[in-house]
Amino acid sequence: MPEEGYRNSLFDIPLILKWLDLKHISDPMVEIDCRHGTFTLPIAKEIKNQIYAFDIEPAMIQRPETYVQEEGIYNVQFIQRDIVDQGTGLKQGHEVKYFL
Repeated sequence: MPEEGYRNSLFDIPLILKWLDLKHISDPMVEIDCRHGTFTLPIAKEIKNQIYAFDIEPAMIQRPETYVQEEGIYNVQFIQRDIVDQGTGLKQGHEVKYFL
């Protein structure tokens, strides 16, 4: 698994966020395989939507979980789960239209 700094260096995150134009979306979002919060964290700072960020590896959500707590970001929920075998586990009625 690539280190966090290396993984982040592979993407022009501000350009990708601009291209995605997420500010007009008001529904919850899901990120699958959030890996260190590479996209989750910058997106959570830009929008107020609820974001459910899934990863199968506990270590991949520990750092971004700490970061959102320290920064007071309240619209992200990190979930360690194998969604291929278990699904998202989101309750019915939590309609998610946008997957990252």
